[in-house]
Amino acid sequence: MMFQRSRSRWLKEGDSNSHFFHACMKGRRSRNLISVLQVDGGWIEKPEEIRNWNVEFFKSHFKAMEWPRPNLDGLMFSVVSEEQNTGLVVPFTMEEIQSVIMECDGNKSP
Repeated sequence: MMFQRSRSRWLKEGDSNSHFFHACMKGRRSRNLISVLQVDGGWIEKPEEIRNWNVEFFKSHFKAMEWPRPNLDGLMFSVVSEEQNTGLVVPFTMEEIQSVIMECDGNKSP
């Protein structure tokens, strides 16, 4: 109930450059700001140093690592028959689409 109430308030007052809008943006900015970061027992306070440390951390975290890939030789996979393949590529019917949309949660986009 509170979630729906907050949505209606945002729709009514949110994007109108109001005090409510600016308060929401100020709160979001303060929640997302990293003003101090503890690294290796020490503290980093300068924004440039925080930015550089984050960039280096994620570069090392997401760099490609070489590791032995599993070999799939000797594994038997099931094969799809022509009949099954035809059933997989048949276009969706309007009834199927409508039933999927009707089963969706009301708070989600179809």
